[in-house]
Amino acid sequence: MTVDNSDIDSGSGRFSDMLHYIISKCEHKPRAGSTVLAKLCYFSDFDFYELNGRSISNESYRKAPYGPLACSFDNSLNHLVSSGRIKKVPNTDSDDSFRKYKSSKNPDLDKFSTEELELIDWVIERYGSQTAKFLTDLSHNDVPWMIAKNGEIIDYDAVYYRYDNTSVSENDTDECGDDD
Repeated sequence: MTVDNSDIDSGSGRFSDMLHYIISKCEHKPRAGSTVLAKLCYFSDFDFYELNGRSISNESYRKAPYGPLACSFDNSLNHLVSSGRIKKVPNTDSDDSFRKYKSSKNPDLDKFSTEELELIDWVIERYGSQTAKFLTDLSHNDVPWMIAKNGEIIDYDAVYYRYDNTSVSENDTDECGDDD
């Protein structure tokens, strides 16, 4: 599948702002490295889509070996660092692949509705303290990732076929603006 990358977030769009917000909310969580951040973005977008029929960030996600990954994840992180909005936290662990970030400036929340922010907060509360392995395994059991081919864009509409362990339509999401 060939994908037009011309609309990939260069670091100034909704996805980057969502990522910045998630980083600001998770910077004190010891396990919230780049893999956890990537999964929190995925579940925020796909859970919101399941409940509302649209994503928060309008971002496309690919099926990557370690789970779903936003097409602009790396570009957005790099832009957030280079613009001074976030900074890399020095790695004190022996695992060089573990990268943490800290917010240097307040995230721009003007683009988001209260409902969108409540859903992101709910996802962070639900998954933000989990390990990268747990969230990778969970995302590998999420129907949208399961049915996509390696390297291809994940279809948002597949959320309507999720299993109970990842579906939010049957879960108590009152805290994230669901009025059911």
